[in-house]
Amino acid sequence: MNSIHPLLIAVGLACVVAGCQSSSTESVTDDTIRAAVQVVPPAVEAGKLKQELAGLHNLMKVSDRIFSGSEPHGEPAFDSLKSLGIQTIVSVDGARPQLEQAHEHGIRYVHIPIGYDGVPKSACDSLTRVVREASGPIYIHCHHGKHRGPAAAAVALIASGTLTSKQAVQILEQAGTSRDYVGLWRDVEQFVPAEPDASLPELVESAEVSSLVKFMADIDRRFDRVKNCRKRGWKTPSEHPEWQVLEELVLINEALVEANRQVSHEFDRPFGSLLEASAAATSELMTAIRSQEPTQAEEAFLRLEKTCQQCHRQYRDH
Repeated sequence: MNSIHPLLIAVGLACVVAGCQSSSTESVTDDTIRAAVQVVPPAVEAGKLKQELAGLHNLMKVSDRIFSGSEPHGEPAFDSLKSLGIQTIVSVDGARPQLEQAHEHGIRYVHIPIGYDGVPKSACDSLTRVVREASGPIYIHCHHGKHRGPAAAAVALIASGTLTSKQAVQILEQAGTSRDYVGLWRDVEQFVPAEPDASLPELVESAEVSSLVKFMADIDRRFDRVKNCRKRGWKTPSEHPEWQVLEELVLINEALVEANRQVSHEFDRPFGSLLEASAAATSELMTAIRSQEPTQAEEAFLRLEKTCQQCHRQYRDH
């Protein structure tokens, strides 16, 4: 793999997994990697690309030195990363990075958390610094490795000069990144790398992550926009063309899921159950709006509003 294909290369499995199982700390040879990878033509649908290595999901090799995928799961995942020669792990997820296990394997961690609403300039600049300074292969991950991780990997490839923005968008297409996350697509398409002499942010192993207060502030702001669209039959207000009801609901849903994953352990079980119920109602509301079923949409909205109010009474308004 001396040259970089402008499209996506998916890392395959069977022979690499076998190699990891037989000797978890040995580096995979060039011949083994060549036998394991598959050059993916643009017509191949994303669902056929989902290859897995021990402890890693949605694993993709997007250049000679950059991989993307899910968060590492347990010791086998770090053995897999080590076998691939990974020297730097970049997490764009909000959860605390697994620093201890990475250090045990001699791998550096960099934490650049981003949301589902896009890749802000500060994160783009940090990703640029990573690819300009890091030596050896880099593994970029979010939670599941399907949306934020591929977007960050695409930005990294543009920053490294490997791909143009137009080419990098194909990474999201091949990864199956949802079009509902319009900010991720937009920021990859519009990303322009910083100048070579630009001052870039310091890189940290574990960044400050969003607290419950920040999650809920974001949800409240977006829910106000949804209510405004509801008054107009689930249409975008003419005075606010940027308020797209489905996009707002997608981001509310993800914020609820992430809040449940990251901070619900700090509370009792009913709190997590209320977050789950709110996320379920949000999904039902999106389905009803897409299907143009106003009665079902109204019922789902009222369920969502009710669970939010119940949560506020028990955990906020006291």
